[in-house]
Amino acid sequence: MPRPTHALALLLLACAPGSDEHDHDAHDTDAHDTDHHEHTGTEDTAADAVDTYVDGLQKQGGHVKVAITLDPAPSVGTHDVTLVVLHHGAAAEGFDVTLDATMPAHGHGTSPVTVTESSTPGTYTATGLDLTMPGLWQLDVGVWMGDHGGDVVFRFEVP
Repeated sequence: MPRPTHALALLLLACAPGSDEHDHDAHDTDAHDTDHHEHTGTEDTAADAVDTYVDGLQKQGGHVKVAITLDPAPSVGTHDVTLVVLHHGAAAEGFDVTLDATMPAHGHGTSPVTVTESSTPGTYTATGLDLTMPGLWQLDVGVWMGDHGGDVVFRFEVP
């Protein structure tokens, strides 16, 4: 099955229910504590839920919506990651995006990866995400520019 293009993923994010944010008067700091780059779990009401991975899996956190695609699909080994990010319903350009992968049941993670902004608006990429063993993995994505943004948590099984 072919992978969705970045433009298609951005379009799907923009058209998804709840993607039109109207609460521009509220401060983005409502859903996180002062160290906004550390996920607190307050943004995701089902922080312990396990997601069913599909390319372009979407989740909301704070005032951002993130779609994630791993290439290849989750399995033991190294992956390229594409993140399509919306902030208040528009492509999030110029944000500081982080990606941290851990295995909650084992108390360890994997080597850090660097996330870079691509030339496609709202699209960020990371290479070399190493999912070292099968089991439940948690990917914490932080999307911030100053006090604006949010944290998103993806949790899925690696066969």
